Amino acid sequence: MLLKSYLTTDGETSITEDDSKLPIESVTLRYKCSIEMSADAYAKAASDLTHLVALRNDLVHHFLDRFDLQSVGGCSAACVHLDDCLSLIGRQYELLRAWAKSMDEAKLATAAFVQTPAFSEFVINGIAPDGTVSWEAAGIVKALRNAISELDSGEWARLDHVIALVESQQPEQVPAKYGCRSWPQVLHESRVFDLQYFADESAPRVPWIRERQR
Repeated sequence: MLLKSYLTTDGETSITEDDSKLPIESVTLRYKCSIEMSADAYAKAASDLTHLVALRNDLVHHFLDRFDLQSVGGCSAACVHLDDCLSLIGRQYELLRAWAKSMDEAKLATAAFVQTPAFSEFVINGIAPDGTVSWEAAGIVKALRNAISELDSGEWARLDHVIALVESQQPEQVPAKYGCRSWPQVLHESRVFDLQYFADESAPRVPWIRERQR
C-alpha cells in the first residue's frame, strides 16, 4: 500500500475512494498525504522496497539452507552476509522513518490549520488563505441562492429584495468580505447569476436577478 498511495509519481495513485458510504446530511472532508517523486526516483524507491521484502523473505525462509552453520567457514560467511543485510536494512529503515516523520508532521500541520479561522473561511465561505474566492462554494453565493428561493417570486427576483433578505438573515455576508465593492460586482465576479433591468411601478429600471441557466 506504500507504493501508489503514499509514494506517487506525477500525482498518479492506484487508490480509488468509495464515496457511496459517506453521510449526505453533513459536510465530509477527506485527507490524503503523499510524497510525489519523479519517475526515476519512484522507480528506485519501488526497486529498493521490493529488494527489502525479498531480503526479509530470504532471511526468514532460506537462511539456514544457504549457510552451513555447522562449520567455521559457513558461520563466517553467514556473519558477513548478515552484516551486509544489517547495513542495507539500516539504510532503508532510516529512509522509511524519515517518510513516516514527514507524514506525522504533515498531519500535525493539517490538524493545526483545521483549527484556524482561515480554514473555516475556506470551508464555509470558499475564501482561500491567499484571498482567492471559489465562487461556486462562496457563502455569499449560497446566501443569494437561498434568498432567491425563499422570495419565491418566480424565475427572477428583485435584487434589492434579495439583498435585504441576505442582510437580515446573514449580515456577515457582505461584498467586501469577498473583495468586492458592491453587490453587482459580486454578481459579475461569481458568474453564477444573471442581472437584468425591468420596469415596474416604482421605477423604469429595476435590477432583477436569477441563477444562471447551465
